[in-house]
Parts: sequence; structure tokens; C-alpha cells
Amino acid sequence: MSCTILSSPLQGFTDYRFRNAHEKWMGGVDTYYAPYIRLQGHLDIKKSYMRDLLPVNNSVRQLIPQVMTNSAEEFLFVAAFVQGLGYQELNWNLGCPYPMVTRRGLGSGLLKHTGKIDDLLRRVSDESEITVSLKLRLGYDDSHEILNLLPVLEKHKIKNLIIHPDWESNFIKEKSIWIHFNNVLKIPVILSPIMATSTQ
Repeated sequence: MSCTILSSPLQGFTDYRFRNAHEKWMGGVDTYYAPYIRLQGHLDIKKSYMRDLLPVNNSVRQLIPQVMTNSAEEFLFVAAFVQGLGYQELNWNLGCPYPMVTRRGLGSGLLKHTGKIDDLLRRVSDESEITVSLKLRLGYDDSHEILNLLPVLEKHKIKNLIIHPDWESNFIKEKSIWIHFNNVLKIPVILSPIMATSTQ
């Protein structure tokens, strides 16, 4: 049986130096996801983001940039930037659970706002040729929220959903409800596993 190995990003750690070292000494990863780009309200790409994504700095098989935003203008700006570097796909981070992110309506803090997600995806589809994939959780307050979001996502052309089977309010506290994945079949799904100790 064959499988595809994906490496998820960890902000501040898995930059191009980590990815290149891992590829050289460990290998086995088919696709790496870069840590997210966040614009902080200005349409300007920080030099650190540029360095991390420059093709000349990356010696991995495939690299997919990621963006964290709740603004269509920011998404389109980042999409144009990464396309200019030769990338064809942009992953949208709707999964980050940290309060400093979610209280700004970013990451998993945006999951409840299906209308905003719908509007952003519609604009991106109308105004850009970028391929879009999503990283998300089952929800913010509870694991049923994804069921409200799925009909919205299914209206748009999305390459895949990378789902962490947990919800923000339950972050690292309890096991998730796996049965919901039976409802996520129209869009290809990649499951991001929960890491646990032998005592959990």
C-alpha cells in the first residue's frame, strides 16, 4: 500500500532551513507546507516570508505556501505574490487555535463565520487562478460547526481539506468525535492525526 506523506508547518520552526535539512537527512516527505503568511493589515510581504518561499532557498520536492487572513484583499495579494514565485496552490489556515489568533477572527476563530468564508472564496475564485486548499478543525465552540460550513465549502472549487479532528474550545483536552468525517466526502479530505502519550 502506498501513501503520501505531508509535513504540516509549525510557526517559527519549520522554515526553509528546517525543511531542507529534513529533506537531506531524513527524506520521505512528499509535500511540505510552509508556515503561514500574515499581513497584519498591510498589503506588504515581510522579508522573512520572502526568504522562506524563494524557490532558490528550497530544495524540497513540493512546497505549498499558507496564508492566515479573514480578508479577500489580503488573500488575493498573497496569492499574486506566491504565483509570482511559481507556486500554483495556496493553503488557507482556518485551523490555528491560539487565542491571540482566534480573538482577531483568524484561524479557527473564523470557522463560525460561514458567510465571510463564502464571500472570500467567491472573490478568490472570480479574481484569481490560484488553487485553494484549506486547513481547519471540526469547529470553534463544538465539533458540529464543520457541518454548517461544509455546504458552503462544497459550492467552491477546493483542492482538499486538511482537518485536525478537534475543536478550538476543546484544544488538547479531549478526544474528538470522528464520526463527522462521514459527512466530509465531496471534497478530498486529509486527516491530521492527534498526537498523544501512551497514558491518554
